[in-house]
This record gives sequence, C-alpha cells and structure tokens, in this order.
Amino acid sequence: MRSPRSLCVQKYNTTQNLPALHYCSLFLSTIIAITSVQQSAQILTRIIQSKMVRIQVKHHDNDCGELQFLYDCETSSTIEEITKDLTEIASLQLQIQCLGFRLLPPLSVLLHKNPQAIALHRAVSEATSYASKEQVLHGRPLSSRVLKDHIKIIEKEFAKNRNVLDFPESNLTQVLSDLELLHEDSIQLWWGGKQFMMGKTLCDYVGKNEKTKIVVGLQSHISNCCPLSDSASAGVSPSKFMP
Repeated sequence: MRSPRSLCVQKYNTTQNLPALHYCSLFLSTIIAITSVQQSAQILTRIIQSKMVRIQVKHHDNDCGELQFLYDCETSSTIEEITKDLTEIASLQLQIQCLGFRLLPPLSVLLHKNPQAIALHRAVSEATSYASKEQVLHGRPLSSRVLKDHIKIIEKEFAKNRNVLDFPESNLTQVLSDLELLHEDSIQLWWGGKQFMMGKTLCDYVGKNEKTKIVVGLQSHISNCCPLSDSASAGVSPSKFMP
C-alpha cells in the first residue's frame, strides 16, 4: 500500500506536468489544423485546375437502335467514376427506350377504347421523350435521378392499370425480362480510337482544355448491345460546348 507521502508526490508531479500536457495538446491540435488546411488546399487546387468536359455518349441496342446522351464531368474525374456514371445512365436510358418500344404501340391502340390507358401512355411518352437522343441536340445532359423517377411513375401506372388494360405481364420486370442490363465490368469507353483505361483520369486523355466536348463510344459485351461502328466511337476534336 502506498504511503500518504508517495501519493502526495505523485499528485504533485502530475500537477507539475499539466502545462506540458497542455502544450502537447496544443501542438497536436496545430498539426491537425495544418493537415486539414493542406488537405483543403489540395482539394481547392484540384477544383481550380479541373475543367468541365461535356461527353456525348453513344451506345447501341438491337431493338432501339443507336442511343445517345450528354454527360458533364470534370477533367480530374477518374475513369472508374465516369464508367460507373455512364453505365448507370445508359442502363436507365436503355430500359426506358425499350419500355417505349414495347408498350407505346399497344397503348396507342387502347387509347380510343379505354381512357385508363391515357395515364400510362402519358407516363411512357414523357419518359421516352426525356431519355431520347434528341436531348443531345438541345444540349441537355441526362440525370440518373430523373430517369429513375420516370421509371417509378411508369411502374405505378402499369401496376394500377395492368388488369384493366389486359397486359399479360404482371410487372415491368417481366416486360423487360429478356433485356440484359449494362454492367461496369462489361463496359468499354472509346474516344479517338483509344480505350479509356481504369486507373487513369479523363485529363490523361483530353488534357485540361476548358469547355471541351468529346464523343465517346460505349461498348458492351452483352447480347442486346451491338458493337458501335468505327465512326461512332472515333470521337471528335475538342470544341466548345453546344449552346
């Protein structure tokens, strides 16, 4: 058992070390603050140095033909990030266009016979219009969030009116049962005859030119996506954004 004297000495020594502990804490806080400032500076430098690029993406489906859409990103974006985003948007665009290809013809016939077909026809028409490659001509990039919202609306109207409209399929999954969705590991991106490789950034290929626009061919090994022609994946020289 410690003596009262040793306890007092220990207490005294701890008290004496308090200023040292205080300065040590301040030192550590300063190091953390400097590190945070350095990280913030690096992020800010990346933002300043990075330029925006508009990518016109082209891909192909056996039923829907050539599909196109616009996508904006920074030159500092990694090929992994771009591939992930383009795969998601292309898959959603493909689903919507295939829904239009398969649902609009029978719905157009039913419009004059059954008023309940109007809501579903409108939902599919608005979705296919938004996902159309005509948006490229108007300089409007596609949003994965908006594409998902359109699909949800179609699902809702389809579930509500399926029995009345006498569709054999019970849900949209069955309507698209033979459609193979795009996956990142099966996607290749081509521009100017070069394949974008993982581990690189976009600026490794296009440089840091501000407001560059390029045409990228999206190729997939899945059955419903046909390989693009050489002209479709060849790309174009950097140019200013479309108005």
